[in-house]
Formats: sequence, C-alpha cells, structure tokens
Amino acid sequence: MIPIVWFSLNIILLGKLSVKYIEMIFINMPSKNKKLVEILDKIEKESLKSKVEVAHYLDHNGKVLLRVTGKKQEVTPNLSELQKIKRYGNKVFVTHNHPKPNDSPLTKSDLSVAIYNDLDGVRAMTEQYTYVALRPYSGWGCTWQEFERVYDNCLKQVRAVLNKKYTTRGRRYYGNLWHNTMDKCCKKLGIEYFKFKN
Repeated sequence: MIPIVWFSLNIILLGKLSVKYIEMIFINMPSKNKKLVEILDKIEKESLKSKVEVAHYLDHNGKVLLRVTGKKQEVTPNLSELQKIKRYGNKVFVTHNHPKPNDSPLTKSDLSVAIYNDLDGVRAMTEQYTYVALRPYSGWGCTWQEFERVYDNCLKQVRAVLNKKYTTRGRRYYGNLWHNTMDKCCKKLGIEYFKFKN
C-alpha cells in the first residue's frame, strides 16, 4: 500500500517511505508525536525571521541537540559541534532557513553535510517553500564526494537545458537551476527529495 501524506491541501504519494517515518521526522500532519510537530513549527517560524542562516539539529523527540548561527548564505557547525551530533548516531535531522534575498532550495553543501554526518535528513525553508531530502532506510548509498560528483554532472545537464529556455539570469532562473539539479541528482542516487509550499 502506498502511504498518503497530507501537506496542507496537497496529497503526495511517497511509495517507499513509511508513514511513521514521515510523521516522526518531517511532515506537519496529525501524528502521535505532536510535540515534535509543534517544536519544528515554532523553530522554523522563528528561523525565517533571521537575516542569517540558523540551523537546528534535532532528535526524533524534538529535542534541540545543537543550534548554530551562520552567515547570510551559509551555516556550518565546527568539528567539536559535529562530534556532539555524532554521539546520537543517525537519529538526528537538521532544519535551517535560507533567508532573503538568497531564498534558494537545498544546496549541494546542505546535502553533503547531511551525508557526511549520516543525518536522517535535511530541511531548508524559504518564505515560500520548504525543501526536504531524506536518507533512505538502507543509508545514503554514497559518500559525500560521490554525491558531489553526481550533483556537478546534473548541474551541467540542467544548466544546458535552462540556458536554452531563459535569456536572462534572474531569481527564477537560479531557483529552477538549483531545484531541478537537486531533484535530478537525488533521483539518480535514490534519495527522496521534495518541496512543499509553506
């Protein structure tokens, strides 16, 4: 049976992922873990107000294990902070904001950090959308270096297509470039990637 998950008014068929996994980790839907949903909602609304990137590393119960404040277009924990996260194994996910004017989808470095640290998944929020990548049950299936090679190849392919379609390089061009590249790359690697409207 294909699990059905509600995002506001949209229904998305997710096939391979269990409803329990989605409920526990990422999706705002009726769940037995309402505490996690409430915590995630509060954290993300607060992060969207920030003019710099802010990352929150959470466990499956919604406990914030680490909060990192970054720069306008980057948030990177230091090595000692990453060691703290590694103690929890692969039961940690990260959510962070992508503030204006660079309100982009998940980036190559967002997913590289998630793969390198074997996180459960990664979310990036903009004012309009939330972008999500989930680690498959069997693991990411690649190293961060392999992911980056596939991503770079997909970027070249997507850029070639979009360069024929767009005559100017504005926000719409780059938004489509980054989202379509991540989508293509994740499909090749068997990683669940999707976005939903906030």
